Amino acid sequence: MRIAMLANPRSGRLAREDEALLDALSAHGSIHAIEQLDGDTAQAVSAIIARKPDAIAIAGGNGTIRAVTEAAVRANCTLPLIPLPLGTANRLPRALYGDRDAMAILDGAGRFSAGQVWELARGR
Repeated sequence: MRIAMLANPRSGRLAREDEALLDALSAHGSIHAIEQLDGDTAQAVSAIIARKPDAIAIAGGNGTIRAVTEAAVRANCTLPLIPLPLGTANRLPRALYGDRDAMAILDGAGRFSAGQVWELARGR
C-alpha cells in the first residue's frame, strides 16, 4: 500500500520531537510521499491527491485531522484517511487505535490493500 502523509510540523509530538520523528515517519516503508502543512490545507490535500496514493496519513493533532478531513471532503476525496496520534490530546486516534503509536499504525495499515482499509474505515 502506498500511503501519502500530510504532516503538521507545529503539532504536538512533531513540534516537540521535531525533525527526528518526521524523518522516521517519512522513512517508513509504506510512505511514498510527504507534504508539510505550512499554510493552505486545501492546496496540500490537492497536492497529495495528485500523487495518487492508496491512502492519506494525517500526522498531527485533532485540529489538523479535522482540517485535513474537511479539505478532503470538499475535494471529493474518496481515499481512506489514517489519523496518526501526533498531537497533544489525540482524542480521535486514541478512540480508533487505543495506545498504538504512529509507527505501529503505519505498520498495520501496510498489511492491508487500499480496498481493505476503506472497508475497515467504513466499519465493515
